[in-house]
Amino acid sequence: NVNDDAYIDILDFGGYIGRSGQSPGASTTCSTPPIHPDFSGNGSIGTEDFTFIQSNFLVARDPDPCGNPLAAEPPVVDITIADLVARGEWEAARGDLNLDGRLNAADITFAAEHGLPACRADFNHIGGSSVQDIFDFVRLWMDGHPAADINDDRHVSVQDIFDFLSLWFAGC
Repeated sequence: NVNDDAYIDILDFGGYIGRSGQSPGASTTCSTPPIHPDFSGNGSIGTEDFTFIQSNFLVARDPDPCGNPLAAEPPVVDITIADLVARGEWEAARGDLNLDGRLNAADITFAAEHGLPACRADFNHIGGSSVQDIFDFVRLWMDGHPAADINDDRHVSVQDIFDFLSLWFAGC
């Protein structure tokens, strides 16, 4: 469970996408703050971790090995990006792969149809970099969407525009 709540739900998918490709190391302890998307324990976040979420979607998590009680809240299956940001779940908000302003099953379907993001210049994740990627980036940048945080500093700023354009000109 990526965010240590009671279920493997859409928030876990979002947290996985937000940290996909990173290598946090294989060892996490009870003092390591969430999010923990390395389900395989191999030290990196890859497709095997997505498979775990996909196979266990909406399953209640195992008891907390650190002894923390589980909240009795139902699983989250649909949430707006604005609500995720307000809750402080910036990484999960980056899981909005279809860029519709919501994190839900449509993003999982999008990942299944288009694959997981492989190139940051392909902002809309539909294959290669095109002028449409620039338009989609600017639209989300204007909205302050976490996907437009290209430099991963948890803020959408002018620097993200320059960083995105550098990636875009480099291509996929």
